[in-house]
This record gives sequence, C-alpha cells and structure tokens, in this order.
Amino acid sequence: MNTKNKNRFIAYLIYIVIFILFLKYGYEYGFYNLQRPGSKYLEYYLFGRKVVYAYLAFYFALIGLMLALPRFISTGKKPGIWKFDWIVFLAICVPSLYVSITPWIPMEWWHYWPLRGYLGQGGTLLQNLTVTLFTYFFVISFNKSEAD
Repeated sequence: MNTKNKNRFIAYLIYIVIFILFLKYGYEYGFYNLQRPGSKYLEYYLFGRKVVYAYLAFYFALIGLMLALPRFISTGKKPGIWKFDWIVFLAICVPSLYVSITPWIPMEWWHYWPLRGYLGQGGTLLQNLTVTLFTYFFVISFNKSEAD
C-alpha cells in the first residue's frame, strides 16, 4: 500500500471514530438525559418545547454535515470553479426544509401551512431526518466544474 492510500485510510478511520463518538454522546445527551425521570429538561421534552427542537435540529444538522464532509473536501481539492446545483437544492433541499420547519410554525399560521397536520403528527423523527437530508444535500450541492 502506498503512502497516499495509507493516509486516506487513516483519515477515514479517524473520521469514522469521531463520527461514531459524536453519534453516541449526542444521542445519550439529547435523548437519555432529556427523557430521564427527574431531569430538569424532562418537562421541555414532554411538552415539545423549542429548546428540545432546537437541540435536535442542531444535532441532526451536524450529522448531515459530517456525512457530507468527505465528499465536500474531495470536491474542494479538485481544480475548477465552484458551482451550485440548483436541481438538487430545489428537488431535495426545499421539500426537506419545508418538513423540518413544520414544528416551528406558530399556531396562528397553521391554516396557511399545507400538510402541517399530516407532517406534524409523527413526533420529531420525521423532522430530524429531514434536517439531516437538507444539510447533507445542501452541502453536496456545491460542486466544482472545469473552467470554460
């Protein structure tokens, strides 16, 4: 194995260890500590307060960012001009952003928000996954193309 492949292997190994540790400790803090009986955050979790939604959105956005990071770094090393892929943004990012901000919409605006009853009934799992999708596809929407 040559030096370049060894360096890539070590970089990916470090990346996956950091990613797994982030998932483990973020999950333990965000879910176990928020749901633990006697926790000062339990009432926020049970009543769906914005503090918990903000933490979960931030946590899952970081997951999407970490998933997109290797591709973004390899794209950044290539020569060329940065471009933004609007098709990916409009087809994937906008709908996932719509779903992910549904819990944040004030009740006064609900009659203007199509599908809010359908999208807001399943707890936070759908919103958390769409935050991850949005972040991942938003980051990989940035590509480089060769100069014309």
